[in-house]
Amino acid sequence: MQTVGVRELKSKLREYLRRVRLGERVPVAESSAVLAWLLDEPTSPAVRRLLADADLIVASDERTAVAGPRLLSLDQRVRPAAKGLGIEVVPA
Repeated sequence: MQTVGVRELKSKLREYLRRVRLGERVPVAESSAVLAWLLDEPTSPAVRRLLADADLIVASDERTAVAGPRLLSLDQRVRPAAKGLGIEVVPA
């Protein structure tokens, strides 16, 4: 599975959407950090269930918000944002 950068994704969007329709998962990265995953429609319910059932989801910034998890973060920029979204932050 090859990671694609945002710039390349924008320039070759049709190709990556075609690959996703064929069942490929495409991680989208910026500065070597995965920001998002492109998934085919049949895969998305399974991913949503996994995220919803997770006891802990680790995220790198405030853009990640999934209902119900606890967020493990020591980043002082992330902690207030997560608390503001109603996400329990650990360590307390």
